[in-house]
Amino acid sequence: MFSSEYGVVREVLIEARRQAGLSQRALAARLEKTGSHVAMIERGQRRVDLLEFCRMADCMGLPAEVLVRRIEERLRRQAQAASADAGSFARAS
Repeated sequence: MFSSEYGVVREVLIEARRQAGLSQRALAARLEKTGSHVAMIERGQRRVDLLEFCRMADCMGLPAEVLVRRIEERLRRQAQAASADAGSFARAS
């Protein structure tokens, strides 16, 4: 539903929730939302705005900056991998 870059945001949020030892339902309770709310975010059926992102990070015991850095690093690695793949394709042609 959203871009592959947004998929990275979802992956980082899921990993952070699991590392915090929280189920979707437990995180939802901390957010004062339903379990399906968190599930929809994690499945890519609902987009997270900045304020909700910060609240989710806080509920997982992390500063939002930590999650942003994880997202940036993962996006950087993806871009480098894509660039390397494009270079190897060009050399093979």
